[in-house]
Amino acid sequence: ESGGSYLQVGFSYQKPQDPVTQPAAQASVTEEVYVPDKKLAVPDDMITPKTEKHYKIIEKTAGFLSTQNLQTELVIRTKQKDNPQFHFLEPEHELNPFYRHVLSAIKRKVLVVKSEAKPKPAGPTEAE
Repeated sequence: ESGGSYLQVGFSYQKPQDPVTQPAAQASVTEEVYVPDKKLAVPDDMITPKTEKHYKIIEKTAGFLSTQNLQTELVIRTKQKDNPQFHFLEPEHELNPFYRHVLSAIKRKVLVVKSEAKPKPAGPTEAE
């Protein structure tokens, strides 16, 4: 049984000739326009990320930092200073107020980061 599981992974070391062969889900997440969830209650004048992908980075970072101290945020900000996807951690960045809003929502349990939820084991259930 375990020998056949590798055949299910659609991976090729050769460069794909046709861009259509790329997974559609991956492409849609990167370019999908971000629309704030109503329960997040984003103020009308607050600048939000343009893409769903950038929102996910902000959400995941805020979810992680919601359980850490300010020192950890400073370390991440310093390590990621050359990465434009993390510039929202800089206090003067236009997305910093949005990041702070998401962080506050997570701390208040208004927003639950999906990665925090414990997935159920994929094995057989007790009912089987």
